[in-house]
Amino acid sequence: MKQTKLFLLLIISTVIFSCSSDDDGPDYTGTYKFNRGFVSSFLENNETLSTTSIDVTSEDCSIQEIVINANGTATITSSSLLGVSLEFAEGSTNELEHQLTCSSTAEVLKTYTWFPGPYSDGTNITIEVPGYDVITFVDENGIIQLNGTLYPGGILNIGSSGINSRKYTTELSGETLEIKEERFFNYKRQ
Repeated sequence: MKQTKLFLLLIISTVIFSCSSDDDGPDYTGTYKFNRGFVSSFLENNETLSTTSIDVTSEDCSIQEIVINANGTATITSSSLLGVSLEFAEGSTNELEHQLTCSSTAEVLKTYTWFPGPYSDGTNITIEVPGYDVITFVDENGIIQLNGTLYPGGILNIGSSGINSRKYTTELSGETLEIKEERFFNYKRQ
């Protein structure tokens, strides 16, 4: 009888400790709504003009909603398109400022696969913020499209820094400018 009780105690202890949390990392799953962000533009061929950045709020443009599923997929829904252009600040010939436009579009759904932690697609690698958890969104070909950092309070910061940063040329006052544009958006878990 004593051995049976000891055996039962051993089994119960094993079950209790075996059923402890399997959570090895953060829970990314959930719905995240656009909160705010900013756009920065860097001039790559002109050092006399200033670089510039601008804050973007939901009043400027209702950007997106991100749904991160436990099955490893994420759906990004957008029903508007944020347009950003550069112009000279009023009365200036070397100071640039952003102009924002928001266009309503038919609702667009994009589905990605997501991975927690660092990820490399062979060309790009996830940007990490020390002390915080990273998430990477890749397309059907395994190419990094977006990366993000999960902060306390359910804030997901999605950025394009170095990964798919937009590069373009534009004409301003007869000069061709090469622009590198980076966008960073914060989403709040609902």
